[in-house]
Amino acid sequence: MSCHQSLSRHKKACIQNINRKPSEHICTACGKNIPRRYVFIAHIKKCTGEKVIVNYGVGKMSCPYKNCQNNQFQFKVDLYEHLYTEHKADLKPPEIRIFDSYKEFDKWKTSVEDESFSYFSQQYGKRNGRSYFYCQHDGSEKSHLKNQQSNKTTRRNKKGRIKKSDLCLAMMSLKYLPDGKIKVAYRPTHLHPCRPRDLKHQPLSTATNEYISKQLAWNVPPRKIVQNLRDDSYKRANRLSRSSIKLKRDNLVKIKTITERMRKKNSSLRFSNDDAESVYFKVKTLMEEEYNPILIYKPKGEKTIIGPEGSEHLPEDVFLLAFQTKEQLDMMVEGCKEILAIDETHSTNPYDHYQLLNMMVRDKFNLGYPVGHAISSRSDEAVLQFVFKAIKERCPDLKINCCITDDDPALINSVNAGLGEAVWHLLCVWHIHRTIQSNIRHHVKENDLVSEIYSIMCVLIDEPDECQFLKLKDSFLLEYSHKCPTFKDYFENTFLPKAQKWAKCYRLKHHGETETTMLVESFHNILKTVYMKRVPNKRIDDLLDLLLTIEEDYFTRYTNAVLLNSMSDKDFSDLSKRHLKGMKINDLDVTQISGKCWTVRSQDKNSTEEYIVVRCADQCFSQCLKICYDFRATVSPSPSLLVDILISDDTTPTDIKVRRF
Repeated sequence: MSCHQSLSRHKKACIQNINRKPSEHICTACGKNIPRRYVFIAHIKKCTGEKVIVNYGVGKMSCPYKNCQNNQFQFKVDLYEHLYTEHKADLKPPEIRIFDSYKEFDKWKTSVEDESFSYFSQQYGKRNGRSYFYCQHDGSEKSHLKNQQSNKTTRRNKKGRIKKSDLCLAMMSLKYLPDGKIKVAYRPTHLHPCRPRDLKHQPLSTATNEYISKQLAWNVPPRKIVQNLRDDSYKRANRLSRSSIKLKRDNLVKIKTITERMRKKNSSLRFSNDDAESVYFKVKTLMEEEYNPILIYKPKGEKTIIGPEGSEHLPEDVFLLAFQTKEQLDMMVEGCKEILAIDETHSTNPYDHYQLLNMMVRDKFNLGYPVGHAISSRSDEAVLQFVFKAIKERCPDLKINCCITDDDPALINSVNAGLGEAVWHLLCVWHIHRTIQSNIRHHVKENDLVSEIYSIMCVLIDEPDECQFLKLKDSFLLEYSHKCPTFKDYFENTFLPKAQKWAKCYRLKHHGETETTMLVESFHNILKTVYMKRVPNKRIDDLLDLLLTIEEDYFTRYTNAVLLNSMSDKDFSDLSKRHLKGMKINDLDVTQISGKCWTVRSQDKNSTEEYIVVRCADQCFSQCLKICYDFRATVSPSPSLLVDILISDDTTPTDIKVRRF
């Protein structure tokens, strides 16, 4: 049987049922035994041509008036007539309305429901071209079928149940006419009080659902949608009293409801509910584009689908996905003439050991531009080298002037192994300072000595003359070999061999005036704060879509800036704010050390930090887009600068560079 109802009817009429009751419906003309009443009525009409008057028996509906003898009715129409004639009840007369379309009827139905705080639900499908809508209060409160046992545990909504075995006469009968119009018979009388508290049990109207779906399609935030649905009577200017507010279903929509609907919408757009399968189909779609942006794709537990030579031998438990659009490759070729910044970040996907690697360069406006991304389950040279090897195969003429990373050697080793050459490597100064501070505290226990040694390390790091650097190094080793022998061993054996990567005297060649990896760190902050809203991402395919969206946004911003030959209003506004803030620095907080070097005290009240300001050139570079002639200084668009103004006696504007001391 297709359903429980059919099975129940069959059991009652089955000839093998011992307890089967004899049928009351026997045709007198042909003697046929028919178990079901409505089939019997149709049979009699067809067999004899006579109309059968059926006794429906005792009904289940009772008269709401107590001590009424006529208290059992089969149909609501009979009960309505009884109340009107016998009890002279104040009943509203039925209304007949004609509508041109179902949409027009639905709009009218919604207005009726809003006025009476009620809801009419369709109990059955079409029957002989008719549909019936009954008040939500009407019906049994039982959540199970008639012959079924009730549930052992209740799982009802905390809002409670709207049905409490009450009787309500309000209903709508809808009939489709031959000309396409709709005829509605509406009985507006309710046998219960209509209260605003019933709204919490009612679904949203069709118009509201369509509005929410349209807003979500436009990527409107859920909070904004809820505010738009809210009635104007809630605004401060319109608040008279709580009793004056006309409560509607739209006022009860919660942000959580919209968020869940948005999640389901996004889920329906995915290729599959399984993350790995969805990523596979997404990558396949990208590979079929005119320019294939996928550099390498190695699913976990499977062989490499696309990648450079040698990637087919990657371990089975490795996951690696890297992509780079054509525009990103072009920007990388141009930006690597100065410097390439590489760094990894975590917390972009639900897998703890999966890292996101990002590559950044400076564009012609000196702003960061992402030129490649890789998601990997392992961050070692053996895996990441294939990302750069794939880039090298796409662009054999790629030349990297300089590469800056943190103090993790796996990144630069991957670059060198993938490109097949030794790239000039610099370490992030911020990471260098953090590393040296940590090791000083580990090896030195006296606080005064810690500050003293760190000051010497800062001088060594910022010393621009190689001869002077070597003298300072020898002097430090000679003087502190007995004061802190363990740190001296660390400095001589571990830190000093990397001097070519962190010492200022070895970083004098042109490298885009970039001393830190803040280009990438800033991108990580934009990714997690602006795009991810600091909400954890739970799928790799969503991260892939997000990175592609970011790529499109950066391309749009840069293309518009190039065509207009100026930065965007937002970028220029941020730059101007820093410039004006730098102009407000007190002269007493600026100390000139030499002809081209100044110290600037931090303007934070709770900070004792100082910054070193160095004049790098006597003439402005081409990337200086704005000149402040009032103060004879340039406003550099570099996001790593902390001070943008330098008072000088020269009439020629000067470019400046700032380093934390």
